[in-house]
Amino acid sequence: MRFSAQILIFCIVSFLAGACYEDPDCIDLRNDYVGFTFKKLFDRQADTVGVLGITTSGTDSVFYEFLNVGGSIQVPLNVTASSQSFIFNLLTGTYSMMVDYKSQPQFESVDCGPRIVITDLNVSQHNFDSIQITNNVAVTAKGGSNIDIYRCPITNNFKLAFRQLLADTVANGTALIENLHNVRLDYQPFLYHFNAKASSVVVPLNLASTTTNVLIDSKDSGLSSLDIRYQFETASIFEVCGNQNFIKNIEVAGTTNYDFIKVQKDSITDPPTTNVTLFKCPQTNLIEFQLAGAPAQGLLIKKVTASYTSEVFYQDSLTTKLVLPLNENQPQTNYTIEFEGATKQISIGYERTSQTFHGQCVQTLFSTVKVLSSDFTTPPVTKNDSIQFPTVVNFEITND
Repeated sequence: MRFSAQILIFCIVSFLAGACYEDPDCIDLRNDYVGFTFKKLFDRQADTVGVLGITTSGTDSVFYEFLNVGGSIQVPLNVTASSQSFIFNLLTGTYSMMVDYKSQPQFESVDCGPRIVITDLNVSQHNFDSIQITNNVAVTAKGGSNIDIYRCPITNNFKLAFRQLLADTVANGTALIENLHNVRLDYQPFLYHFNAKASSVVVPLNLASTTTNVLIDSKDSGLSSLDIRYQFETASIFEVCGNQNFIKNIEVAGTTNYDFIKVQKDSITDPPTTNVTLFKCPQTNLIEFQLAGAPAQGLLIKKVTASYTSEVFYQDSLTTKLVLPLNENQPQTNYTIEFEGATKQISIGYERTSQTFHGQCVQTLFSTVKVLSSDFTTPPVTKNDSIQFPTVVNFEITND
């Protein structure tokens, strides 16, 4: 009699996994997934977790491989079993969980036939910081959650922001998007934020020391080295987490290609808030030439040079405009522009005044900007006779 019952269950399961669920309406009735939601103990809000992969007993499949997970995730359950083990391979480490449940057939409809209903979900083993069962009935692949997975506060995530100040009174300026090669730490071999575009970065400070060196390698701003110094305070906020070392009294020094550094918050929070900001003063000496008649892909510029510097601009570049620095120490700047097949010169004159922005940015302002001479057949057209930041078109030039 017991053998007959096992055969009957096997037939029902096979039927469930087969033809009746080929109908999309029937597939939607399959509640054979367990849902997990990652959360933080500190504020009990959803957490974003780097997942390298999730594996489970009974299958070789890897779920959510190499993803940042910021909401609920769903992993299939084995309807022929009463328990299933899960291995969570996360950026923060490897964790395991055993989920127990009851699986029983239930008649759903004439068209779809019976389905397997999974209830009484329970966690009998895990090594996460804390978990909570929020729903003991299995969910569908489309969404839903059964188990909240909580983590203890991360006490060493340091947040660094990049900001661009403007020639105005807005104290914090605007976000500065840096094209990063990477960010490196003196105590780890890893590369953080590799080939990323970011206005802020988060890196872990060394919990085994009171100093960490952060090396920022930017395509736009070059190398910046920050020496972060701090102190520890031991506290137990959650019983399950025990005593933890919390970072406070953050100080920063170093060599950077930014105009100044400011400590915004001298202690670590979870989620991270900006601890240190690197500011750039407004570039008030940039003149913009629009290349009239340039195709969408731009004109080929062999190079541009200026009379007061050895720096070469726009070498072998396709562009529709030229943004070039004016000489802040002289009332005139001469440029030589090498187009494909022709070389043109243009001289720009202007008046200069000085003004301090944001208490630390002493800037030269340029006004009454005009063309003193040029080799262009068509005279340059004046569009704006003052220098602004971000730049606006000052002159339109035609290579004819």
